[in-house]
Amino acid sequence: MLSIHAELLGRTIELAGARKHYECCGDGMIRSTSSYTLDMDDWRLACAMSATCTHLRAAVAEWMRSVRHARLSCTDVDNDAILALAHTAPLLTHLDVSHSYGRVSDVALSALARRCRFLSHIDVSYTDACDASVQTLARACPLLAHVVLSGIRGVSDTSVLALAAACPMLAHVGLLRTRVSDLGICALAAACPLLSYVDVDHTSVTDVGMCALGAHCPLLTHVDARGTCVSDVGVVELGTRCPLLSYVDVDHTRVSDLGLVALAAGCRHLRYVDASNTTVGDVGVIALAATCAALTHVILSSTNVGDAGVVALAKRCLMVTFVDVEHTSVGDVGVIALTKCPVLTYVVMRNTRVTNVGIHALRTKCTLPRELRILHS
Repeated sequence: MLSIHAELLGRTIELAGARKHYECCGDGMIRSTSSYTLDMDDWRLACAMSATCTHLRAAVAEWMRSVRHARLSCTDVDNDAILALAHTAPLLTHLDVSHSYGRVSDVALSALARRCRFLSHIDVSYTDACDASVQTLARACPLLAHVVLSGIRGVSDTSVLALAAACPMLAHVGLLRTRVSDLGICALAAACPLLSYVDVDHTSVTDVGMCALGAHCPLLTHVDARGTCVSDVGVVELGTRCPLLSYVDVDHTRVSDLGLVALAAGCRHLRYVDASNTTVGDVGVIALAATCAALTHVILSSTNVGDAGVVALAKRCLMVTFVDVEHTSVGDVGVIALTKCPVLTYVVMRNTRVTNVGIHALRTKCTLPRELRILHS
């Protein structure tokens, strides 16, 4: 039997998966229009083919050495699969094994880090990883730029300190619901000036960490501090030092109008703002509306905002698509003003002063025909 070329095998697996985009070229050849990403179905197919005969086994091994991306999130991937992947795909640069609780642990992740030293993007959120494997990952993979560790209670400042010490190219860090505090964030901010995305949702991070990010990371575009003790002090620092911010979530924090006014003054590219469950009122929202015309998502549930703030948004922010004013004093005046927003598609206004008059206006007087979803009770 003739040997099988790895490229032919790869095309066979890709076509069997039927998930890639192809284009017909002038020379009659069909070529892939995107880089190939291994997923669980492809992995199983490759394993089955390699067990068929010696020739297929050799072709699979050669093809696997060319795989750069592996997307195995929300599957039954386990430690054995990760160990096999580490040995067969040493040139991996992107790996997603998120949502694998009880199946992917420190042992396999540490082994993979030692074998796949070109990793630049890794998502191990909601797995059984802990500080030990993250330390190994940081030491073995200095090219890391994108690391997501969200939902792992075994991750603490120890992990973040290791990343700060060994991975200066970090730009994206997800630490939602970990045991990270200001200690780790301050070290990360000082060592990784390229940071653009930081998620510390429901961690122990305070204004100290936010001020460090503001002082050292001027390229920040995305900050999620939901459910932390961050106050106006930290947000003012971000607003002053990080002009590229486009996404800010301070839901369930101590932020007030003062923080929003600072963001409005310094961050004119803002598109997404969530200030729910804070003391923010019309003053802060009016300031945002005056300078942040690109806003698309404004979430203000359980705040002190009223009609004046919503009217200002409607007048200035014509790109807004999503508005949430649930549990506020907003009434018909504010909601009727929203009818002037040409691309508005979603409005949440439960437990407000809005009556059937406002609801009818939204449904009938919008400037462009579209499907508009209104949540009201």
